[in-house]
Amino acid sequence: MMSSPLQAITYGALLGLAGGMASITNAVIWPNYFGRKHLGSIRGIVTTAMVASAALGPWPFGVLFDITGTYTLAIILGLILPIMCAICAIAAIPPKIKTLKTDDPTNS
Repeated sequence: MMSSPLQAITYGALLGLAGGMASITNAVIWPNYFGRKHLGSIRGIVTTAMVASAALGPWPFGVLFDITGTYTLAIILGLILPIMCAICAIAAIPPKIKTLKTDDPTNS
């Protein structure tokens, strides 16, 4: 619960900033890493996987709650995935940009 209007405004501003940065980052990173030729197909497959994961995500939380009586273990195990994703993002090899040399006679 927000105890003051300043907290609500700050939260809204930070949420908007984070959403905007995520949109800009997405628009730049996908084509830079995968190119533009098959970008629609790649994004389609990834979006399908994201929707399926979001739909199935509550299931392990519910099962672990039924087994343990608390969400603590599910949350701790759930933290592994974003940590692994962060490690993979940091370790990702940046794409090499292919440029054509205009003064090279073999490019004509």
